[in-house]
Amino acid sequence: MPPSLPHLTCELSGLADVLACGQRATEYATAHGFPEHAVWELGIVVSELATNVTRHGGGGRLTVEYVTSPVRGLFL
Repeated sequence: MPPSLPHLTCELSGLADVLACGQRATEYATAHGFPEHAVWELGIVVSELATNVTRHGGGGRLTVEYVTSPVRGLFL
């Protein structure tokens, strides 16, 4: 995923989507130059959140956005 993409959006309706979203989020963070420990933690957070959205909310959408102001980071 090229760093020029400002955000990543995952549609969530089942377990396969949860797994794919976690993987895509880690690739997104890696492409934006985040350290390995932050990428690993993001993968856990996204997987947990995506699981809850799917299990308790019946599905939905999760967006990860790369931000640079006021500090560099990822916004869920």
